[in-house]
Amino acid sequence: MLLVVRGHADQAAMDVLSDVIWQHTAGYRPTVLVDLRDVESIDRRALDPLLHAALRLYTSGGNIGLIAPSEPVRDVVARTGTAPLLPAYDDADCALKDLAERSPAHRR
Repeated sequence: MLLVVRGHADQAAMDVLSDVIWQHTAGYRPTVLVDLRDVESIDRRALDPLLHAALRLYTSGGNIGLIAPSEPVRDVVARTGTAPLLPAYDDADCALKDLAERSPAHRR
């Protein structure tokens, strides 16, 4: 699943994103990619819904990756220490390859 976020990513927008992820991935072990290259601004609280979505995905055997996060996104992720839960990639191909190698099914 690929989701694209643009403009200002506030907590309300990210709540919607988290809900969409949950509604479309419940019962599956998906890989979710969130393209954040066009996010102009984001604050720490806006990461909370994305982190909750990541934890739900990891718990169910899925994965999440951030595609080409803008500088504001990279700054917030770095300041909050959440990079291990929200790995960043230059493009979708790199993300899919790395996340496939991280998946529980691949490790068996």
